[in-house]
Amino acid sequence: MFFEREREFRLTGGAALVEFYLHHRFTKDLDLFGGPGADLDRAERALRDAALAAGAEVTTLQRFAEFRRLSIQRGSESTIVDLAIDRAPTVSPTRLLGNVVVDSLEEIAANKLCAVLGRAEPRDLVDLMLILRSGVQLTTALTGAGAKDGGADAATLAWVIGQIRIGSEAVLPAGISAAELEAFRADLELRLRKMAFPSEN
Repeated sequence: MFFEREREFRLTGGAALVEFYLHHRFTKDLDLFGGPGADLDRAERALRDAALAAGAEVTTLQRFAEFRRLSIQRGSESTIVDLAIDRAPTVSPTRLLGNVVVDSLEEIAANKLCAVLGRAEPRDLVDLMLILRSGVQLTTALTGAGAKDGGADAATLAWVIGQIRIGSEAVLPAGISAAELEAFRADLELRLRKMAFPSEN
């Protein structure tokens, strides 16, 4: 219902990845991002109107000039929605899937590498592993990440990924075992190091 009212914003993040591409884990949060110049107030009104039409209530949790966090509740169900202006450049065109404007898998891959820099969670590595297995090239994701964040270069990412520890008791989505994720992590670190320091190969 939101996208019947608003087309300057797109679904991105975990919800886009899970619902439209990989279907590998559960998420209740929605990220709706617009580029510079998008009307955040209009998008919030569209979201509130869509929620009202669905019989839901909306509560504002955070409100800033370029960011809104809202809780949408209907009965016992609730969803957190982040509306934001995203000033990082987009690296791939959005897709229209059904009636929903969605970030491309290449865009999400670039964002996921940037996320690894900021929080280095095993969940992000699982997402990245499955994205790369689906056919997105690491070089494409790395180029996109670098366009969004100057710190997202191969050497820095290799170092950060080298610091991530996957505990043997880690509970991971998509039936991924800790050993499988650790093998991916080690291989990804090696590939990034080779990209960063080709003379050492």
